[in-house]
Amino acid sequence: MHKKLIILGLALCLMSCQQNAQVKTNNTIEAVNEETVEEVTESNDLETETEVISVEAHSLLPMSKMVDDKEMWGYVYASDLNRVIVDYQFDEASYFENDYAVVSLDGLAGVIDTEGQMIIPFEAYKTLHQANKGLLYGMTLNDEPVILDESGQVFLQLKQGDYIYNQGNVLSIYKDGEDYYFDPITKQAILLEGIYNDVHEKAFYSAIDKPIEITYDSINDDYYLSRGGKQVTDQAFDYVLPVDDFVVVGNKDEIIEKQTGQPYAFGLLDEKGNIIIDPLYYDIKPLSGDYFAVAEAYDFYGLDYKRYSEDVYKKAIFDRTKAVTGFDYYIIEHIKDSIFYVYDGNSYYFLDVETGEQMMVEDVEGPFDFRMVDDLIVAEHSSYDGSMVLYIKDWQVIKKSTKIIKLTEGRVLTKYKSAGINPVFYPKLAYKDGDVEDKINEDLAQKFDTSLGELDESGVYSTISNLGFRAEEVDGKLQIDQTWYWYGLGAAHGNYGEATYIYDLSSGESVSLKDLFKEELDYHKVLALAMAEVSENDNRLYVDLSTMSEEEIINYFKRDDYNFRFYDGGISIYYNPYDIGPYAAGIIDFKINYEDIKDALKDDMTL
Repeated sequence: MHKKLIILGLALCLMSCQQNAQVKTNNTIEAVNEETVEEVTESNDLETETEVISVEAHSLLPMSKMVDDKEMWGYVYASDLNRVIVDYQFDEASYFENDYAVVSLDGLAGVIDTEGQMIIPFEAYKTLHQANKGLLYGMTLNDEPVILDESGQVFLQLKQGDYIYNQGNVLSIYKDGEDYYFDPITKQAILLEGIYNDVHEKAFYSAIDKPIEITYDSINDDYYLSRGGKQVTDQAFDYVLPVDDFVVVGNKDEIIEKQTGQPYAFGLLDEKGNIIIDPLYYDIKPLSGDYFAVAEAYDFYGLDYKRYSEDVYKKAIFDRTKAVTGFDYYIIEHIKDSIFYVYDGNSYYFLDVETGEQMMVEDVEGPFDFRMVDDLIVAEHSSYDGSMVLYIKDWQVIKKSTKIIKLTEGRVLTKYKSAGINPVFYPKLAYKDGDVEDKINEDLAQKFDTSLGELDESGVYSTISNLGFRAEEVDGKLQIDQTWYWYGLGAAHGNYGEATYIYDLSSGESVSLKDLFKEELDYHKVLALAMAEVSENDNRLYVDLSTMSEEEIINYFKRDDYNFRFYDGGISIYYNPYDIGPYAAGIIDFKINYEDIKDALKDDMTL
């Protein structure tokens, strides 16, 4: 039986997807917050005039600016961030590739040239994404997947329910219940006769024009490499993956399988079939140029190379046949030439592997994605809860932007990055009253630091995790929801939850649920009975409330510190998965109208 061909698609996909990083960031922020603006350093007050000049696409940099209280995107010159080339007029903007870029406005997507002229107008597509070989893919106004080129010529249009996704720069297609790939040479959808981890080797290899051909020996369950029908090496391999001008190969290794759970020891061949890295290593990741990140096989905890933990394997940098560093780094990102961004367990820094020189740059700590635009290094840290972008030149940050939530009366909440192996964004209030601002910020920092510590102790930060927040202002109160997600090793599924922090914006005082009720009343009883009433016959709970006494119901719902939110006309009390119901029940919330509990509320409560 055919064995599965394991594809190291993640690394390739991350490389290909970086071109859309700004677009993804913007989408993420809008999904969490009602409005976003940009915070910049004092020297970042960009010019508003548009200067239309002839400029190379690789010198253009997407950048945002607030225009009439709305974040708009345009393009500036990388060597002079104050030099606007394409005016701020788009809702989203990607990096330029092959003299064109994808932009969006009012829910429609289009393509522009380096002077900002529309090549594909905002008429026919909801979304467009760049792929390899000048191809684009996206969705029409009728939710029909489509593949086209930058001029707008359509090569393939599917129907609703079909889909297209970019995997390792191969456009994979699902239509009519079958899997295809799009051949960029013939511009045809080719049916996959067999599937290996979602990408058939024929699709993967032919679509990226590899000179080396792969032959599968079904009797011995082996792969051979050949060119023009002639084998380039007599050695057979259990795994093969062409990457640029190289081929990653692997053979089964009992020691590595016992240590890590994956069965192969990996090596590297050149385009002529010569072994340049012996198949001895746990993992090999292609970097740009002739560089590779190579990992020894030990202490692997299931995290990919873009997830950072002290438990993940360390890596070395190889320049084709030789190691140019030791196995000293958890993080390796290639910047340019012989310069890399690394984390050694103690410090983040840029490293020149030829000279051994270390360049420390302020604020560049954490899992950033990097892109070179001329001589400018653009460092982006993006997640569902926010983004930070640093613009670095001559090893100095010349511009820094983060996303902030704009509230009323001049109040804003900024997403600040917490340092560490797994940096997250946390809220910081910028308010006209300094005492109120300081009071709230001090309490927020303490609560988020505490929650981070608790998650770390629980093992979240040695697993795959996210942590973020969203915020809104309700009746003079600041309401912040902290969200978290983690996937424990060996667990059948991930877990998630929320916590809410509420502050009085006039005083800076934290507001608890108990503060809403008259002191002489047992507010636990009032809440429990109200929740029991609105949850009658609720099959999401662990218990059947109809069979329980009043005291049992109170004890079932009672908490020392309730998670609650305000909503128009009442309060919502919620419990995270497993608190009062199984995981499948999700977050269970109970909306209680003020009117139903008005006799228990303090007299100054607004109904």
